[in-house]
Amino acid sequence: MKTIVALCLSLGALAGSTALNVYQARRAPEPVEPSVVWEVIGPAESESCQPLAIRVGLTADQKKCFASCCPAYTERRAQLQKGIDALAEELEQELCAESPNAERIDEIADEIGKARAEELKSCIKNILLVRKTLTPDQLKRLAECCGRQ
Repeated sequence: MKTIVALCLSLGALAGSTALNVYQARRAPEPVEPSVVWEVIGPAESESCQPLAIRVGLTADQKKCFASCCPAYTERRAQLQKGIDALAEELEQELCAESPNAERIDEIADEIGKARAEELKSCIKNILLVRKTLTPDQLKRLAECCGRQ
């Protein structure tokens, strides 16, 4: 009897953990538009409504750099998200199958993890590019525009 209860509890924990993983894998990050640098940030009470590029004080070369990298970053992120969505759908189908293949479920979970890691690395590369491109004063103004001190 104790073995059956322990087995049921273990299977329930596995099912709950898997359901949570599927939920997290299906949640898409908000899409990033290539023109985010040019869009207007909502004005604070004392500031006028200006484009972010003007408030930060981007030079022409900096604008060119961001204009060339942002579309590629957005496209790569969209591709990764499509792959993650497809894997999450496959994982859900495998979990709902009459006899789920545990090995395939593990493989899909690993693939989702690799895709998420690649997505994070892409985001980090973009952040590092921004930090490399902007001056310390511009970085400070950017942080202030985004509400961080």
